[in-house]
Amino acid sequence: MFCNKCGVRLDESSAFCNKCGTKSIAVSESSAQPINAMQADKIMDTHQHSQSKTTNQDFRQFIDEQVKETTKFSSAEDLLRNAKPFTVLWICFGAVVLLFTVLAFPVGILLGAFFGYAVAYLLGRFMYLRVWKKFSRGKIEGELNLEDLMAFLSANLAYLSPYFKEWWDGGKDAFGAERIGLEFSEKVQAIIAFSEKQHGEMVYAISAEKGNMFLRVITRTDSGFGRLACLYKAAPIISAAMKYYLNQK
Repeated sequence: MFCNKCGVRLDESSAFCNKCGTKSIAVSESSAQPINAMQADKIMDTHQHSQSKTTNQDFRQFIDEQVKETTKFSSAEDLLRNAKPFTVLWICFGAVVLLFTVLAFPVGILLGAFFGYAVAYLLGRFMYLRVWKKFSRGKIEGELNLEDLMAFLSANLAYLSPYFKEWWDGGKDAFGAERIGLEFSEKVQAIIAFSEKQHGEMVYAISAEKGNMFLRVITRTDSGFGRLACLYKAAPIISAAMKYYLNQK
C-alpha cells in the first residue's frame, strides 16, 4: 500500500503516513503511480507549507479575537494603527494650562505647563499600571523552552511589522528572572520576564523599557510616556500570543 499524498510505501495496518502524516487511503501497488525522490520532496514541502499557512491563519484569527474581546479595537492591526494613548494626556495637559492661563496670565502659562505636565505624568503612570494589571501577567504549566518561544513569536508576529520583529534573549534581570525582548520602536523595548514563585509556580510578566539596555538610567528621558505607548499597543497582542503558544504546548 502507498500513501496517496506523497507516494511512500506503507504497512497495511498504517492509519497515517509516517512521512507526511496524511490519513491512509488504500492504494494498491498496481494502481499507485511511481514517485521519484524529487517529486516526493516537492509534495512534502507543499504539504508542510499548507500546514504552516493554516497554523498562521489560526494564530491571526485567535489574536484578533482576543484583541476584540479585551479592547475597543477590532484586530491587532487596528490596535497598532489607531490606538492613541496620549490623546487623553494631551487633553489634561491643555486643560490645566488653559485654566492657569485664564486665572493668572502671563505667569499662569508657566505654572500651567508645570502642573499640566505633572497631571499628565500621574495619569500616564495610572494608565500604564491599569494596562499592566489587565494584560501583562500569566501562569505557565510545565517546562518552557525560551528558544522555541522566541522562534514562535518572531515567526508568527512578523505580519505585524514594523512593530513586531525578531525577539532576542534579554538575559536575567536584577531579580534573577529570565527575559526575552523585542525592539518595539526606536527607543522602547517590549519585555517578557519569566520567574518562579516560592511554591514552584512559573509565571510571566509583560512590560516595556525605555533606552539602551546598559545605559537605562541615562537614556530613559520620556518619564514613562514611551513605555506607556509600547505597553498600551503591544501588551494585548503579546498576551494573546502567549495564550496561543501555551495552549499548543
